[in-house]
This record gives sequence, C-alpha cells and structure tokens, in this order.
Amino acid sequence: MPKYYGSKNRKNLPLSYNQSTSLITTFSENEIASGQWTAAGFLLKSGSSISKRDSLRSNFGVVKIWLELKKDKLFIENGSDYYILKEDIYLPSASAAARLVHGNDRNGLTNWRNSDGIPLGNLLYQ
Repeated sequence: MPKYYGSKNRKNLPLSYNQSTSLITTFSENEIASGQWTAAGFLLKSGSSISKRDSLRSNFGVVKIWLELKKDKLFIENGSDYYILKEDIYLPSASAAARLVHGNDRNGLTNWRNSDGIPLGNLLYQ
C-alpha cells in the first residue's frame, strides 16, 4: 500500500467519476508525471518527475511533503531539474501533486488531464 504524505482527508468524489482514470501532467508538451484521483487522495505514480525546487513558499504543506520524501529517500537523481519518484505515494489533493511535480503553484483540476486531454475538473464535474 502506498504511503500517504500530507494531511489525510477522505475525498467525496462524484459517483459518475471513474477513479481508475489515468491522469498525466506535462511540461513543454512532454509527460512528466502520472497518477489517479481517488477517494483516498491523489495517487502519484512511481516514475513521475518531482521538481528539485523546494521553494514553494506560498504552500508550506507541499514544501513539508517534499522534505519528507527527500528524508525517506524516495527520489532518484536523473541529472536534470527533476528527481524521479521511486514508489507510488498518496497526496492530499491533485493540486498538491501538481505543485510537487512542477515546483510552483498549480491548479490540479486544470493541470492533470486524461489521455484525451480533458482536465480533471471537467471529468469530475461534467
């Protein structure tokens, strides 16, 4: 079972939303991370990129998660601006996951998209 990082809150998702939907986020049109939005939280998948920047001063919760992941040695160095996540983890929200991946403030409802390019927010509230 993946470890949970951050504040743990059960999510009330619409019954019409398929929690097994694969989601991705991109940078310069390249996929850099994948996950799923579930009632347990956002499942960020192993192999996802994590920004090396720990300077999300506007979101202390994400900085704390970044530091915990670093302490738990869940990163692999890959010689770029990103680490690679070694294990699946749960995060409290899609936005926390997007901020962790990109290293800056992000809206998870617009950043995470399915394979057809539809944003998570549209999938949840269609």
